[in-house]
Amino acid sequence: MTPRAFGSLHLMRAKRVRVGALALMLMVMLALFAEWITADAPLLVIRPAGVEVLPAVTHAGRYRGLSRTEMATLHAHAAVVWPLYRWGPNRRDTPYQAASLGHPLGTDAGGRDVFARVIYGSRSALGLALLATTIGALLGVALGTLAGARGRGWDEVALRPVEVIAAFPSIILVLLLTAAMRSVWALLFAAALLRFAEVTRLTRAEVLRLSRSSFVEAAAALGCRPTRVLFRHVLPHAMLPLTVSCMFGLGSVVILETAAAFLGVGGAHSWGQMIAEGLGEGDPRLAWAAIAALTITMGAAYLITDALVEYQNHRVKTTGSHSA
Repeated sequence: MTPRAFGSLHLMRAKRVRVGALALMLMVMLALFAEWITADAPLLVIRPAGVEVLPAVTHAGRYRGLSRTEMATLHAHAAVVWPLYRWGPNRRDTPYQAASLGHPLGTDAGGRDVFARVIYGSRSALGLALLATTIGALLGVALGTLAGARGRGWDEVALRPVEVIAAFPSIILVLLLTAAMRSVWALLFAAALLRFAEVTRLTRAEVLRLSRSSFVEAAAALGCRPTRVLFRHVLPHAMLPLTVSCMFGLGSVVILETAAAFLGVGGAHSWGQMIAEGLGEGDPRLAWAAIAALTITMGAAYLITDALVEYQNHRVKTTGSHSA
């Protein structure tokens, strides 16, 4: 590849990473600051006795079921700061309203604001995905490194449970664990298990592959301790494929959470639940709003993943040509 062609490729890859990172960051910010964007309770309540921050979170029961008139009475003698948009995902208005200034995406069959449901749905999808991916990555890297570095005995201990987990289709594992645990944490546990299994196998394979490479053998021949070789030479070179796997896993967990909620297994606010309700109630707006949010999230994750894979492939080819 000519330097000019490589420069164009690098620029294209950089643009994809920027677009993907910006879109993904936008969805993460919506999830983190949902109460600041859209809620039917104030952000701040300033009274002579003190200041309440995010009472919708800290005193959720106080605001449940209150009308706007009752809220105005409750805060009659206080200074109140409201979010940008005064509709929560559970507050009800007239059903099937068209898009308007009051309801940018309209309302559903129950009179709930579609925009608010999309915002809070991002928290369910991305919160679960980030948590499950992080837990799976940390545990998977630890066990995969032990299995790859310690040899056959650890292989037997590490790979047998991983193979059992990987044998189940992801949605079947979610349904089985949900039925067995009867807990809201079942979906998180199932998603983390699936990510743990994949990261463990990948880490083990990378450690075994890199342990046979010439630069690792040279470091060992120079007298470096095995732990130093592992943490200074092997694991840093395994980080790129592991990062690719984690980005791909982030998208797959979002899809898994949406599919589980579509089947009725999930949290109170989920894009999958919105899609199921939209299709079941004959309200395509509800389904399309959730699908649009899901598409943006998945597109952002896969743009970043695709650019990382391309970079990894180019680095392997370049390293191979230099070695030759």
